[in-house]
Amino acid sequence: MLTRYNIALIPTDANDQLLAYGNTFSDKAHTYKLGPRSIPHITLCHFQAEEQQIPVIFERLTQLKLPAIQLTFDTLRSKTYPNSPWGADGMRWISLMPDKFDKLKEMHYAVASLVKPTNAAFDQYDPHLTLVNTLDSSSDKINESPRVNTRIQDQFIIALGRSDDVGQLTETLYYQPRMLTAPATPKEAIASRRNPCYGFCIIADIQSNEPLLALLAKTRDVILNSLYPERTSQKSPIRSSHFIKQTFFHATVGGMTPVLKKEDFFEIYANEQGLLTHDRMDTLCEVLKRHAQQKPYLSPMQCELMPDGTILARFAYKTQVEDATPLLTLATQLDPAKKFVAWDAANLARYKTVAIALSVIDKDILNDITQESIKTQLASASRKMQELGSFPITQFQLINYFDKRTLSLKHIEMYASVGEEHINRVCRAR
Repeated sequence: MLTRYNIALIPTDANDQLLAYGNTFSDKAHTYKLGPRSIPHITLCHFQAEEQQIPVIFERLTQLKLPAIQLTFDTLRSKTYPNSPWGADGMRWISLMPDKFDKLKEMHYAVASLVKPTNAAFDQYDPHLTLVNTLDSSSDKINESPRVNTRIQDQFIIALGRSDDVGQLTETLYYQPRMLTAPATPKEAIASRRNPCYGFCIIADIQSNEPLLALLAKTRDVILNSLYPERTSQKSPIRSSHFIKQTFFHATVGGMTPVLKKEDFFEIYANEQGLLTHDRMDTLCEVLKRHAQQKPYLSPMQCELMPDGTILARFAYKTQVEDATPLLTLATQLDPAKKFVAWDAANLARYKTVAIALSVIDKDILNDITQESIKTQLASASRKMQELGSFPITQFQLINYFDKRTLSLKHIEMYASVGEEHINRVCRAR
């Protein structure tokens, strides 16, 4: 039997605020009213399907890798749909109107290609967030002064759920969790390492290379001490909004884009029906063991100050097997169905190198002379790093849970250490 469904954008934090705002029109509501069985949303595509088709449709939806979108609502609209069944008897639909219309339309076109839309689609697509429907014609006065008193802003994520005969989203069945996005500014880069986020990762073990660790630590400390001399009086660096000191140096070679809510990680990944089951983790370990048999090694390139303020040491990642992009090969073996991350075969440079973060600084507050001084220090460190030469990666760690990107010991749970001849399990999957 065909059932009504909706692929929609739902709020991550502003759900209660939207419910409260919709309630201000409750005295006008007819058959549509936000509440426990009417989830605030922006429809991307209504469609009908058999229930057994839905997991496949959502799988195809996740493969689109549609990102979360930050939206602002500062106007209202009252509208009739005279040529629609929902517009019968002069029904008005009172809605909050989002910005980023063009981006929403792009998302609609992508989603509508997966199913047969039953709502106004393609060129007729009309993004809005319905609050109520009403037979009260006086609601048209809203259009004379549509500006809201307090704008509403939030990040919206993709969801798939059940819909009723008036278009209400009554239940979410699947949703794409809110993910950590790539930082665009130094302040965002600092926050992305300081604030909680959740995921798993695979790192190449570099802890046995003591000369390299000493060089990285010295380079980090010299730069931070020159920028923030007040920290030298502390046994450990003071907490500052202007920098992050990386204490555990690591080179990530696989994993997932972190999610921002702990409950999302456990609901989607770390459970008996999730993507990161005990059997799945064992399979990842076997892949890593075979990869270790290819004798991977890191070859020093240079230390860099990135536009977002991250100071890092970059290494070419190579194996004894002829392969121009060994990390792409590893990614396709670890995650052939792209369940964890959208590896991109067109971005070859990404799969040739790894980076070890030393620190993140708020470079926006530094003058040009100071930035040039940092680059001079990094050039010196690059020469010393190259003098150390290439070194083998004999072991990998599969970290099945972290709650902070710094990966210090108190923020991780390690599942196994893997080498070319061993898989040493440290703990079981959650």
